[in-house]
This record gives sequence, structure tokens and C-alpha cells, in this order.
Amino acid sequence: IYALQSSNAPQLQALLGRKLDKAAIEAYLRHAELVVTENGSSGWEGLMLARRVLLLARTFYDGAGLGVRATDPDRLNAAILDMLAKPAVADMAAHDQALGAAIDAELEATFPMTTAGTDRAVDRLAAVIGPALLERRVSGEGDREADSPVSAELAASA
Repeated sequence: IYALQSSNAPQLQALLGRKLDKAAIEAYLRHAELVVTENGSSGWEGLMLARRVLLLARTFYDGAGLGVRATDPDRLNAAILDMLAKPAVADMAAHDQALGAAIDAELEATFPMTTAGTDRAVDRLAAVIGPALLERRVSGEGDREADSPVSAELAASA
């Protein structure tokens, strides 16, 4: 996903055999076993979808405490294997509470509660994250269906 914004995008797109558009990125995130991010929104989206998230740098959502930080390149392989050996989310209620706390903290730090635009900003935030949370709830508290390969979704979005 980082490659979408880098000079390596053409090579990655050729390797995958398709253009990396927003629909493709969303499909990959929905079906990912692990999301690795340097400092991008893909990590936040991965957390919203209850995925394992490996952080290579500081992020705006560090306060949620849900990602795993790996800053030593020599430990990267071990960190990945360790994360994949454990459930993506052990306690969905605690996971959701941590996400909610991060959103509340961002809201308090970003939107002054005394301005007229606050209601509109909160409504917009709900419109953006609400569908992802609802989709996760409807699908069974974040559990993915075993028979929903990313390739089928990518084919449908192409």
C-alpha cells in the first residue's frame, strides 16, 4: 500500500497484475492477516477492521495501544511470526474500547467543543468510520468468513 505513493508503484502493480486503486487497497486490508505500515492510514484502517498491525514508526493512533511496534530490522521477521501465531484480536470489547478512546482523544484534540462546526465534524467522523464498524459487527464481531478470498473481491472491483 505504501508503494501506491512511492516510485515503486508501477513495479508493484505489475507484480499484482492490477492497478492499486482505492477499491483494491480496501479489499487487501479487509482480507489481510497482517498490515505493516510505516506511518500511514492503512494501519488505522487495519485496526478498525480488527487486523494485526505492525508499526514501523510512530503513528497518530499509538495511544490506542493496539499495534505492535518493530523498530529493529533484525527483529522484524520474529515480530511478524509472533503476531501471526496469535489471534488478531483476543478481546473484541477491549479492542473496541481502545479504538473508541483513541477517537475520543483525537476528537478532543482536533475539534474545539465551542465552535459551531463541531456537530458537523462529529457527524462526518461517524459517517466515515460508522460503516466499517457496522460491517465488522454484522459479520460477527470482526471474524472473517473463511471462504471470502481477496481475489474474488478484487475481481469484482476491477
